[in-house]
Amino acid sequence: MVEIPSLALVADLVAREVAFFSIGTNDLTQYLLAADRTNPALAARQDPLHPSVLRAIAGVVEGGHAAGIPVAVCGEMAGDPAGAMALAGLGVDELSMDAGAFGAVKRALAGATRSELRTPAQHAMHAERATDARAIFDALRVRASEVRA
Repeated sequence: MVEIPSLALVADLVAREVAFFSIGTNDLTQYLLAADRTNPALAARQDPLHPSVLRAIAGVVEGGHAAGIPVAVCGEMAGDPAGAMALAGLGVDELSMDAGAFGAVKRALAGATRSELRTPAQHAMHAERATDARAIFDALRVRASEVRA
């Protein structure tokens, strides 16, 4: 489980020793953003689409794939349609989510291929704020739903 920033930073080294990575985005987000996820007053700071979280995930994916191992994500980010789109664009191989989130995530991902999500994910990693990164994927979801309608 990749849940702490120090492990995310050396994922390329650790990847040689493990069969797969599973990124726990709830804890990773909490530790990267120094915002206790159990504190309601800090809830607004707990967005896993923050560029620092996206960059950490991208590093884990890069290290895992370079070593030939799959990378999965569990946590609320995987069950968030915008988060799932970002994760697919970053190259994550598998998402683990609450069953109640499956329909919305499936609809969000059905609107674009992984390669089409790659560029928005790169832009999101260089956004100034989590809200800016989230807006990138929310706009994609709106466009996809208009096309399907």
